[in-house]
Amino acid sequence: MHQETLKEIVGDLDKLLPGRFLGRIFQLSTFSLALDFGLKDEGYLFISIDPAAPRIYLIKRSVRELEKASTPLSPFPQAMRATLGGGNLLSVTKVEQERILRFSFSVTDDLGDSRSCLLVAQLTGRSANLLLLDAAGRVTHAWRAPKGEGQKIGDLYRPPGLQTKPVKSVSEPPRLTRGDSLTISAAADAFPSGF
Repeated sequence: MHQETLKEIVGDLDKLLPGRFLGRIFQLSTFSLALDFGLKDEGYLFISIDPAAPRIYLIKRSVRELEKASTPLSPFPQAMRATLGGGNLLSVTKVEQERILRFSFSVTDDLGDSRSCLLVAQLTGRSANLLLLDAAGRVTHAWRAPKGEGQKIGDLYRPPGLQTKPVKSVSEPPRLTRGDSLTISAAADAFPSGF
């Protein structure tokens, strides 16, 4: 995703999601999810960590459509549900100059004790991943097999390092505009993957 497009989406998400609680999780493909934050009119938060086209935005679908399109939860979405289910989303932030989003949660257990958890969405091409971090910032779960320092289970989280091998120059994906859509998420949902 283009940095400016992602920044605009994060701005929308940070207005809509804080104070909401994570409900159902729908797994739509090997590496994509729809998360229910009870937004109703705005829909569901869609996250894909497919290395070919990592992306995030709100999608408008009916529960029936999502149920029909979904598959049984794989281990990482199950861990998300166990760790973050019912958790209160405090904030959505984007790491400066990176395609990385941080979702901060406060989760209250059955005894009434609160703990902090973080969901990190790396929309970074080959290193795209979703990770769960504990209050200390250590990686507790990763969806794709993590590689590199600060990415493995038990590590203090660090964004993926710069590529050490020379890589072919990759052009910046096009910047998405709202066009006729009311929101940037609606424009993203209507756009073929890879923007």
